[in-house]
Amino acid sequence: MGRSCVLLCAFLCFLPQSSSAPPTATETKLQNAKLLAQVTITRLQARPPQVNMRISGLERIPNTVSLSGPDSLGPTIEGLHCYVEVLRSLGLENTAQIQADVEGLWLVLKSVAQSWGCSEPQCSAAQQLITFLRNNTSYKLTISHVVLEKLISYLQQAVRVLDNASRCTS
Repeated sequence: MGRSCVLLCAFLCFLPQSSSAPPTATETKLQNAKLLAQVTITRLQARPPQVNMRISGLERIPNTVSLSGPDSLGPTIEGLHCYVEVLRSLGLENTAQIQADVEGLWLVLKSVAQSWGCSEPQCSAAQQLITFLRNNTSYKLTISHVVLEKLISYLQQAVRVLDNASRCTS
C-alpha cells in the first residue's frame, strides 16, 4: 500500500507539468524578444559610465513605453523602430552588436504583431530625427551617449510590456 501511495503521489506531482501544452510560436517569440531585450540592456550597461546629459532636439526619441491599454505592443514596436533609425543614422563603430540586437528585437515583435493582426506603427518622428542627426554630426559622440542611455530605460520598460503582452484589439 505504501509503495502504491508513493507512485500515486509521484504521478500526481508530474501530471501538471506534462499536461500543459508546449508554448506556441508566438509565446516563444515573445520570450526570445524579452531575453534579447535583457541581453541588450546588459551590453549597454557594460559600457563605461556616461555623464547624464540632455540635448534639445532628441525629445522625439521615446523615453517610455506605454504600459497601459489593450495594445501596448504597438507603441513598443514604434519606439523600437525610432531607435533602429537613430542607431543606423549615427553609424557608431562600437555599437554594431547593440544595433543588431535592437533591430532583431524590433523584427521579432513586428512578427508577433503580424501573427496577432496588430497594426505595425512606424516611427512617426523618424525623418525629423534623421534630419536632426544629419544637421548635428559634429555632436555625434555626445548624441550617441544620450541615445544609448535613453535606450536602456526604454528596453527595461519594454521587458515589462513583453511580460504582459496580449493580443491586439484592433
